[in-house]
Amino acid sequence: MKLSPIIIASALFFTIGLFSGSLLLPHPSAASAPGGAPDGVNAAAPARTSNASDAAFVPSGLPADVGVRLQEALFGSSQRQRRHALATLADGLTTAQIQAALKQVEKINSKDKSAILAQLLGQWAVTDPAGATQYAMALTRSSDRNQAISAIAAGWAESDPKAAEAWATDLKDRAARNAAVTGLIGTLASVDPSHAFALAQSLPGNQSYSAFNSLFASWVQSDPQGAAAQVGKLPPGADTTTAAETLASTWAVQDLASAISWAETLPSGAERGSALGAIVNTWAQTDPPSAANFAVQLPDANAREGGIQSALRPWISQDPTAAIDWLQQLPEGSEKTQGLQSAVFSTMWDDPAQAAGIAAMMQPGQQQQNALRQVGSVWARNDPAGALAWAQQTDPQTQAAVLPNIIGQMASTDVQGAMNLAQSLTGDLRSNVISEVISTWAQSDPTSAAAYAARLPDGTERNDYLRNIASSWENNDPAGASQWLASLPAGAGKDEAIQGATFNAAQSDPVKAEQMAASIGDENSRQNAESQVASIWMRFNPAAATAWIQSSNLPQPTKTSLLGQH
Repeated sequence: MKLSPIIIASALFFTIGLFSGSLLLPHPSAASAPGGAPDGVNAAAPARTSNASDAAFVPSGLPADVGVRLQEALFGSSQRQRRHALATLADGLTTAQIQAALKQVEKINSKDKSAILAQLLGQWAVTDPAGATQYAMALTRSSDRNQAISAIAAGWAESDPKAAEAWATDLKDRAARNAAVTGLIGTLASVDPSHAFALAQSLPGNQSYSAFNSLFASWVQSDPQGAAAQVGKLPPGADTTTAAETLASTWAVQDLASAISWAETLPSGAERGSALGAIVNTWAQTDPPSAANFAVQLPDANAREGGIQSALRPWISQDPTAAIDWLQQLPEGSEKTQGLQSAVFSTMWDDPAQAAGIAAMMQPGQQQQNALRQVGSVWARNDPAGALAWAQQTDPQTQAAVLPNIIGQMASTDVQGAMNLAQSLTGDLRSNVISEVISTWAQSDPTSAAAYAARLPDGTERNDYLRNIASSWENNDPAGASQWLASLPAGAGKDEAIQGATFNAAQSDPVKAEQMAASIGDENSRQNAESQVASIWMRFNPAAATAWIQSSNLPQPTKTSLLGQH
């Protein structure tokens, strides 16, 4: 499939993966899959054909298959299918129909809105650039506006490249001008790649990534050998790495063997590693096992790990058993560990029991414990009883990692049951689980959580609980938290509670937070709290924070350290 300059402009203006996980229209399988798939997990979607229900997705007067295109753009089973659907979204639409579609898109609240707007406006600009520009300039969100401007420049350049370039380079707003030039480059690359390359080099560094993406994604479609030769002339650096990655990824769609042959001729380094990694990522969309077997042989460690991850994501979605069997035959090391982690995160939402089994295959250590902890947390959201039953069958080390999250999650619906479970435990695990239960409890009923903590005997555990309650309470109900803090008797418990509240207060009202910190009785605790608030304050109002620090009673070394942050 050859991608048009408009789709290149809209798809590459921001980072790849624009459509992952967010909703524009009702998912065709929403009724049978509550909650949907999480970001980053490829959920297979059934092929769709036009039917009467698709007409409900578009306003009257538009072709019914526009609904199908939108569905496939958002929920297609592969990146290639989604990109193709976006590329053809505006095909065959008249200017009036595009305007009608835009009215419908205006109602959408989704991060995908920018790309849909851009595709429609880019097509409008082919025949009526002035009208499309007027519409784009009226968009209120800068992200929508700039991506639309980029697509307009790409569409306009198809019919009148000189006028489009004059318009783009004459835009007064710098962000809009850079966006327009980036879109323009994608169209010019197929007819005058040398001029497009010069334009790309004229952009500031923070815009060069999108520009080089647009340039080489378009250039490689019309003249892959010429594009490859140009990459070979570039000096080492970020732009060259971007160019090599984009060229390799796009070329692999058209001619996988040629893309691999070219990438393997690059000198070892970032450009070669990025190019080979991009090829694996593209290859994995159609043949994950072959892509994985290729990736595991790459000499560059970063490309090898990244390539394995890229191949595993679609493979696990299509055939988890085969993917996991392949992973298990890898030698112990970072590639196997990262691969198993990827498998855990890809399966834990739909099948947490399977994800737990995969995590158990990892080498014992912190990475395994983190993976098990995340599985337990996700499992407990949907099936707390199942998560608890699994956790109770694991070894003590795993229980210590997963039970706090699981029982803490249970407290959101059954505080008493969660507390009973927590109190049945022993040692540090008991304290950690009770802390999680109280933190969850404090989110919904801080008064009751505080009353429970107040009945506990004095000591470190009680003080820690009071601190957690105060932090949550201050975040949700500052007035209620202040009233409760004032009611506490002086002592270590009150000091700990005030410290917990000051951190959250400092995010929105540092003056109030410093006043709270000043009421702490213990001198060391007071100075620690005041320093923490001052450090946060320095991040967003250094002038006011500096004035406070200089007039405070903090020790001079502490003042010097805080003032040195600015």
